[in-house]
Amino acid sequence: MQEKENNKTNHNTAHLTNKLLVTVDLLTLRSREKVKLIPKRFFKFQYHYNSTTNKCLSFLYKGCGGNINNHETLYGCEALCKKWDVPYGCVDRKNPTGICNIEGVTCPEGNICKYDRYGDGVCCDKETEEQYRKERKPECDEGKVLIKHQTSLGWVPLLGTKCSYEFCPEGADCVEGKWFAHCCGSEEKFGPKKA
Repeated sequence: MQEKENNKTNHNTAHLTNKLLVTVDLLTLRSREKVKLIPKRFFKFQYHYNSTTNKCLSFLYKGCGGNINNHETLYGCEALCKKWDVPYGCVDRKNPTGICNIEGVTCPEGNICKYDRYGDGVCCDKETEEQYRKERKPECDEGKVLIKHQTSLGWVPLLGTKCSYEFCPEGADCVEGKWFAHCCGSEEKFGPKKA
């Protein structure tokens, strides 16, 4: 009788163990299935609006979740989000150092005037503004080409917020600045420079 109870106990233990193994196998399988649902070839570049720079920037969308700041095209992002009549201000929302205009009111040394459409302007730190412009129109090191994409405005640099957004095409290098990141690649792989 003792032996019969032990067999029953062993059988139940084996049964529980099999259930546990099956459960683990199913979890493992589900985990594998999740990966299979979104293979890398289905990753795509999309755009998000960056309110600090008032720009729509590229990122690699991996197909999971996201939020409403996720647009399939640059045009769609800009049409919905970009503020076209933004008053001219200094980069990084820094306070202007003065006011200026096209009628002769100038900025202190080390500053530049940023005009609005009426000819009035604000004085901003020249070095900061030039660095920002340089990042908006980046250049790549010798032997590399700047990765661009075609928009309704022609070929423009493919810009992102940070390299961690994985927006550069495979095989391109990401170069991160203070405000923007851009992509550089070999001419052999990405073709000649585009104007």
